[in-house]
This record gives sequence, C-alpha cells and structure tokens, in this order.
Amino acid sequence: ENVLHHAPVFAVLLPLCVCKFIICYNSITMLRIVHTRYVYVREVISNYGLSALAEIEWVRLKVPNVLRTFWVLRMGEQMIQILGSHYGEGTFSLYSMGKTLLVNGCETLTAVLGMTSIISCICHHIGCFFQWVLSVEDEDEKNIGTVSAILFYILALQTGLTSLDRDKRLVRLCRNFCLLFTAVLHFVHNIVNPLLMSLSASYNPALHRHLRALAVCVFLIIFPVTLLVFLWSHFTLSTWLLAVTVFSIEVIVKVLVSLATYVLFLVDACRTTFWEEFDDYVYLIKAFGNTIEFAF
Repeated sequence: ENVLHHAPVFAVLLPLCVCKFIICYNSITMLRIVHTRYVYVREVISNYGLSALAEIEWVRLKVPNVLRTFWVLRMGEQMIQILGSHYGEGTFSLYSMGKTLLVNGCETLTAVLGMTSIISCICHHIGCFFQWVLSVEDEDEKNIGTVSAILFYILALQTGLTSLDRDKRLVRLCRNFCLLFTAVLHFVHNIVNPLLMSLSASYNPALHRHLRALAVCVFLIIFPVTLLVFLWSHFTLSTWLLAVTVFSIEVIVKVLVSLATYVLFLVDACRTTFWEEFDDYVYLIKAFGNTIEFAF
C-alpha cells in the first residue's frame, strides 16, 4: 500500500527530471535566443518606433489568420449546434440561423476581432476584384482590407456592440456594415479615378479599358443610390442614416467630378486646335467637387 500511495510521486519525478535536464542543457541556447531577440526589438524600436514593431510582429505571428480561424471554427460549432437542435422545426429557417450567427459572432471583444479579420479578408478581395476588372496594380490601394478592418473595429467600440442586447446588436451591426460599404466605395473610387485621368490624358485607344473604367463608375453611382432608396424607405431619420446619406452623396459627387474631368480631357485630346478655356473648366469642376467634399 505504501508503494501504491507514493506511485504518483515517482511517476511525476522522472518526467520532471527529464524536463529539468533538457532546460539546463539548452539554457545557453535559450539565453542566446532571448538576447538576440532583445537586441532586435531594441533596434527596431529605436529606428522605426513601437508601432512598426507591433506591425512586424502582427504579421510574423499571423495574428489575422489566427483570429480568422478562431471565428470560423466558433461559427461552425454554433451552426452545428443550431442544426442539431432546431433543424426540421417549423420555425427554423436559414435566415434566422444567419441572424443568430451574426449576433453571436460579435458578442465579445475577441469575437469582434475575429469578425474584423473576416471583414478585412472580404474587403481585400473586393479591392483585388476591382483592380482585376480595371487591369491596374496600385500598391497604395492594397491596404483596403487593413483600413476597412480598423474602421469596423472602431465603429464596434464606439457603438458598444458587445454590450447591446441581441436585437439591438443585430441592428447596430447592420448599420455599421452600411457605413463600411460606403467607405469601401470611396476606396474603389480612389482606384478608378487615376485610371480615368490616365486614359483620358493619354488618349488611350484601348476601348475595353475605357469601358471597364466607365462600368465601375456606373456601379459607384447606382449602388449608393439604390442603398439610399432602400434605407430611406425602411428607416426613419437618424444620425446614422444621415451619415450614410452624406457619405453616399459624397462618393456620387466625386464620381461625377471624375467623369466630367475625364470627358474634358477626352475632348481636349480630340481637338486639333488649342482650347483656351480647358484649364478653367477643369479648375471649376475640381473646385466644385472639393467644395462639396469639404461641406460634407
């Protein structure tokens, strides 16, 4: 009985001794690694700042991938639970399950971070899609996913998304999505605007590139108009609705200004004589656009 009583202690002693031996044997290597890392961190902070170090480590540790995997696994588990408990019932529908998953997907700050990483990935691919449509490679606009993620997370913190009850949380989440959509439209305009100016100024004969750029501009006008019609017909006046309206009108005005400037450059390129009023017209159009943007 005494042997059996002390058996757990003896069973732990051997692995403990092995662990201590391995730690002592590799202590010099561990200290060298810690010292090397300390020197590296100190150099990065002194040369580039703490924010640069955080960004480097964020990428090195693949934090977005970890958060994205966490959120997807969490939603997958909840989906399986919902299907196992309510599938086949009369009140069950994919729409209600989707609402439940969205509400549960932002109930804690960690869950919001996971949803933010998913939104970042989606917005990044949206930006890549429009760059593919326009056949452009703009390095400055590849951060659309990062900026969209930051915007969504700030909106979630400002509106207290995690502290709201389930119904209000879903409404607030949809409102934040609307604001995010309008921000993405501004990013898309920043992609298509330089292309329009380049095509018109150089009088590029490639018709398909002109048509693609113009098709994106038409989308940037139709989508916010459709969104505003839907929102104003289903919701009452509020500060959130005014914000979405202002941002949508702003992107429409910016697109119209870009199209007007594009037409002026095309007309000037097609003319055989010097157009004296050309610079004045361009200045007036851009001044109008900047005034509207400043007012909003």
